[in-house]
Amino acid sequence: MRPTSDPGRLKPIILIPDGNVVYVKPRQSRLRRLWPQTKWAKVALWIVLVLSVTAIALEALLWVSHSNQVRAVKATTELFNADFVAHLTNSRPVLVYYVLFFAGMVFLVGGWWNALLRKNIYQAFALGLFGDLLLGYAIIQFFEDPWLAPRDIRRIMATSKVDYVLNGRNFHFALISVLALTSIALWGLCWPLYREFAWAFFKRLGADRQMRRMHNHHEVLLTFFKLDAFFFLMYACQLTALVLFAQGWETWVRLAVAVPLSILIVALGFMGLLWESRPLLGLFMAGVVVGIGYMTFELVNMFLVYGEPGDIYLYCRRFFVFFSVVNFLLGLLSIVGAIRCYRNFGQGLKEVRDRASVIGDPADIRVLSFGEGKTTSSAISKRELSLH
Repeated sequence: MRPTSDPGRLKPIILIPDGNVVYVKPRQSRLRRLWPQTKWAKVALWIVLVLSVTAIALEALLWVSHSNQVRAVKATTELFNADFVAHLTNSRPVLVYYVLFFAGMVFLVGGWWNALLRKNIYQAFALGLFGDLLLGYAIIQFFEDPWLAPRDIRRIMATSKVDYVLNGRNFHFALISVLALTSIALWGLCWPLYREFAWAFFKRLGADRQMRRMHNHHEVLLTFFKLDAFFFLMYACQLTALVLFAQGWETWVRLAVAVPLSILIVALGFMGLLWESRPLLGLFMAGVVVGIGYMTFELVNMFLVYGEPGDIYLYCRRFFVFFSVVNFLLGLLSIVGAIRCYRNFGQGLKEVRDRASVIGDPADIRVLSFGEGKTTSSAISKRELSLH
């Protein structure tokens, strides 16, 4: 923090009983508040934006290619056996996973933007792992999606019944390459980001080691909750998609439980942590245990119906296993983090965090000294020194 002689440009925040010092923050434009100001944060955000837009464009091309091949096969069914035609043309549930990928990329961009603005290194590390999961998702998509072989495309084109047939495999290779490059670039930026963010992170909380430790637990669990919100809801969306292609009342009952339960569990976790409410956080942990039990039931049921007529998991079994395993691990980690934060409640962290949020980022702080004539204290009235 450094003194300034131009208090007219500064917005008073709060008078702190520390001699004759008033901490104030400079007024910022809306654009400045929405864009990170440090060097490596800007570099990271540009990398995320450029590579994410590229990945979304490639996924959209995959979607178009898949739809194009389905139409081509329907127009030339006499060229293929019935099993192959059924496999390709009945793979509509696979299209849902294109939408889930788009949602994942939006979450990645929004999460990185939020982490860079808040200088949250824990969230940055978690999103590095999230990028690796998106890469794994794209690899699963490569093996799960049904595609025409090049020789089949040539056979269709020879009939003159279809104007063109796109080969989506090339887009798959490009997508996996872009996601791998994104993962490598972001992990490479984690160290310079840590050096930029960590010191400012600690300066907000003072020198109390116990308070810093509790704050670390708080931030880690909050990051887990954000990942829980995405993966729990995406899991519920998969069940919604499966219902559209399934018969039977039991599927609708499972859906009625999954979607509201996912939303409720995440909401209880957020509220319990931010309000330091032991009952709410306890309900969150109980809900996660119930959710893990429910996902285990779905996973076992998925393999029990393998190969049976009307198997609703036929074209998305690998995706379902992927989300089930990720949710299972996230649930266990969230329970461990919740227990640690549960034990920290009532020890002053909430008050320290509230004060730190009022003061703001130490990198933006300016200091005005009053009562000694060193600065123009008359520029700020006593009324302006009230808490905003």
